[in-house]
This record gives sequence, C-alpha cells and structure tokens, in this order.
Amino acid sequence: MSSSKNVANNGPPRGYEWEYARKDLGNTKWQNFKLCIYNPQTGEVFGRTPKSWGGIFLFYVIFYSILACLFAICMYVLMSTLTDEYPKLQLDESIIGVNPERKLLNHPRVEEAFYAVRRADFINVKPKFGFCDIPYAFANQVVMEPPSYIARCLEQLVDHLQNGSRVLDIGSGQGYMATCLAHLVKSSARHWLRPGLHGNVPRSSRQPTRKMFEYLFQIYGWEPDYYQSLDELPHEMPVTLKSYITHAVNISVAHWRTIWVSCSGADPHDTETMGDVDYFPQPGYPGYFYPYTNTIGYLSPIIAVRFRNPGVGTLINVECRAWAKNIRYKKSGLNREGSVHFELLLEWND
Repeated sequence: MSSSKNVANNGPPRGYEWEYARKDLGNTKWQNFKLCIYNPQTGEVFGRTPKSWGGIFLFYVIFYSILACLFAICMYVLMSTLTDEYPKLQLDESIIGVNPERKLLNHPRVEEAFYAVRRADFINVKPKFGFCDIPYAFANQVVMEPPSYIARCLEQLVDHLQNGSRVLDIGSGQGYMATCLAHLVKSSARHWLRPGLHGNVPRSSRQPTRKMFEYLFQIYGWEPDYYQSLDELPHEMPVTLKSYITHAVNISVAHWRTIWVSCSGADPHDTETMGDVDYFPQPGYPGYFYPYTNTIGYLSPIIAVRFRNPGVGTLINVECRAWAKNIRYKKSGLNREGSVHFELLLEWND
C-alpha cells in the first residue's frame, strides 16, 4: 500500500536508462529544426526563454566590464613606469646589454651579408640571400649640402630600402637617389671619390673601388671607455690604425675620445686580396656623440669605408671591428660581438 502511495505522489518510477528519455512526437526533421529555433508552446529561443537569455547577457556584460577595468588598471600602472624619453631597463639590466654592435646600413643580419658588385657605367649592388643593397653614386654629383639635407637624405634612403627594394640601379630612373647619396660624402669627396673613376675614362684603366656605410648601435646611457695612451692600445690592433692614432693625438689630445674602427680581411688571404682601405671622415666615431640620451635631432655617426683596390673575381671576407676598452670582442659565426662581418665579390660587367 505504501509502495503504491509513493508511486502516486512521486509519479512514475525513474530508471537510469529512462532518465533522459523523450517522447517521440512524430515530427519531421524540419519541424524539429524550427522548434529548436523557436518553440511557440514554451516561448524558448534556441532552447532558452528570453528571461534566461537576458540573465546570461547581463552576467557577461558585468563580468567583462569588471575584467576590462582590471586590465585598464594594470595597463595604467605599467605605462606609468615607462616613458618615451628613456628606457626603464638600461645597460646591464637590459637585454641589449652594454656591448654595442656594429652594423652595415639597413642589414638585419650582417654576419651573412654577401655583396656581389658589378662594375659598369653605373654601379649596381646586387645582394644575395634576400638582403637589402647599398647603392653608390657618381663622383661628379658630389656637392656641399647642409646637415638638414643630409639627415633627410638618409631617411629617404632607409625608407627606400625598407619598402622592399632590393636593387637600386642608378642609371635606370633612380638618379635622384644617386645624387642624394653623393651628398652624404660632402664636398671633400675629391679625395674620397677620386676623379677618373667614372665618366669617359676607358673601363680597362678604371680602378675598382667599393664603399660601405657603417654605424654603431644606440645604447641609451652607454659611454665608451676610451684608450688614453699609446701604451694602452691592444697589441692586436692594426699597425696602420696605431699610426693614425699616434698622428691624430699629436695634433690634438681630444682625439683620444674616439671609438676607433678598423677593417681587415678575416684571413691572411683576404687581407692581401682586399687591398688598401680608406675611412671617411676618420677611422673612428667621435666621443661627443656619446652617451646617447635620446636628444632631439640626434643623428648616429656613420663611417664610410672605401676599399680602394679589391681583387676582382675573388670572394673577400671582411671584418670591421670597433675599438674601446669596454667593447667586448668575440669572433664567432653565431654570436659575434664588437665587430661586423660581410663578404664582398667584385665582378666586371662587360
């Protein structure tokens, strides 16, 4: 009797396999699909009543609003510790560290840079492995220009290279860039780009020369530790650079405040094939450029390196090194420090 009473009060007994059973209403698949979207009997839309959907919407609006506020507070605290004037982490605390690297103009991985230079009436630098090129200019296009124009010229050059151009043909409608580059070497280029290398001079009598522009990475607050006497110069420093330093400091002791630069062959064979090297305006970065403090109008010093008589048809491995007491030097293919390495191949374009 009690058993039947419980059945009457609680409804039909629930078995495990019947707990989620649904009565077959005999609807077609299309009818079931329409009922899933909207059920007129219960007023459900996609299985929920409008009140249920409103509660869910309100919950997530409040939830994501609180989340956005927390994110905004975190970003405000973070940005309050940063400034556009100087980095938060400097020198040893930063990832860059205190050892500046030398780079060729607009080359992201100079340790693999390879220049194949073809000599003709105009000079065309063809890079390998997808690297940008560095074009050069005619000697008779060199004129004196104010520093503001030179700065704008450099910006145009970098923009041109970063916009995807890989080869700049000076003789094919891009002469404006040639003139712009020629202005970088100032009016004293009669010594830098000697007359007779271009123009109507027979090709057989021309002396092939190549030029590279190099700069030093900007590290905020880094100040070089200069060599202060000839006795402090390292023994591995090239003799030609030591001679230049001796002559320069005899003229003015202010030249001691210089980060010196030298380029040589990676091997003795490369040194012989590379020939003589000239630096413009001098083989070093003047000390008044340092320390870098993000001053308005600051321009990084650039050194132009000219290879006066490199071997033709021979691959030359060149290493250019910066010299200061606190510039570490590490000759490594993967983690090079204190120097830059590139390969130069000069060919005649007949």
